[in-house]
Amino acid sequence: MNKNNWIKYSLIATAIFLLYMLPQHLFHEPQNSVCLHRRLLGFQCPLCGMTRAAYEIVRLNFVSAMKYNPVIMLIFFYFMADIAYAFFPQQKTLQAKKILLILTLASLIVLYIVRITSYFRG
Repeated sequence: MNKNNWIKYSLIATAIFLLYMLPQHLFHEPQNSVCLHRRLLGFQCPLCGMTRAAYEIVRLNFVSAMKYNPVIMLIFFYFMADIAYAFFPQQKTLQAKKILLILTLASLIVLYIVRITSYFRG
């Protein structure tokens, strides 16, 4: 594993640790939404719920995480594939990483379309 990977994974590990250490009330009792997309357009963006979902993932509450934003599982698996590729740089792990990235992006687009249509259906 090269130096850039060590830096990247150190930053990710630090972010996960900090997310784990934050108190639960910051995520589950928000008084006002800080989502600019929601304030301007009135409906959730495809990333809405992602921070709360990540908070649940680091606590290994996978079902709860998927309730906030189901795309979090694809992101979780993408990070696992990324770590696997760092330690086992083979064609299969690179392909898995690419496929998961494409699935994640496609899922975010589909989720956005679902949220737009549900907003306009009222």
